Amino acid sequence: MKDENRIDRSRCTGCGLCVQVCPAAALKKIGCEYEIEELADILLRDRLFYETSGGGVTLSGGEATGQLKFAASLLDRLHQEGIHTTIETNGLFSYEEFAATCLDHLDLILFDLKFIDSVQHQEVLGAGNECIKENLSRLLKSRSREVIVRIPIIPGFTATRENIVRISEYLHQLKVHFYSLLPYHPYGLVKASAINMISDSGLPEEAMAESELVQWQEFFHGMERVAV
Repeated sequence: MKDENRIDRSRCTGCGLCVQVCPAAALKKIGCEYEIEELADILLRDRLFYETSGGGVTLSGGEATGQLKFAASLLDRLHQEGIHTTIETNGLFSYEEFAATCLDHLDLILFDLKFIDSVQHQEVLGAGNECIKENLSRLLKSRSREVIVRIPIIPGFTATRENIVRISEYLHQLKVHFYSLLPYHPYGLVKASAINMISDSGLPEEAMAESELVQWQEFFHGMERVAV
């Protein structure tokens, strides 16, 4: 039987039953469901580590704002315990909902910005970026020193002079204090292969060296680069 016919992913509902009945244990379900208190209890076990390292809890992705109600409840619970909280986001969310539920329970926001041109953003990522830019602008007006704008440097996509220059000009216009350059890594290629996703053939198989970011730093003069 050909590999592409072993799993019909078009019929997958995410129920996980196939994992339970697969006689060869060839399938694996990633991720677990938690109640707020259950997850908070797990996270609070590392309280000593947070205190000694100066760190805290970061909600990452997928996209954490896709579960705003759950994220807000968890962040609130952690704040009650004095834990520093951070969220990583692609910026595509309802600002009103985000502000009403999560903003008061966050100490830091890591906000990704990949393209300035909305048409290019749509072509590569499947959605325009008008909402993303509006959300970033509004966040900076209310919490400018708690926002770090992160720019993924991806060869063949975001890593072009035109794109980086336009991003830097936009960030200067918004008077951004902190930014971070994220070097490309190929970890997602293995994950994509595991679920039969086709990756772009132009993506390198080797991680980008930190030294390769130097050429882009000059465009962000006046802003503080942060490693996150």
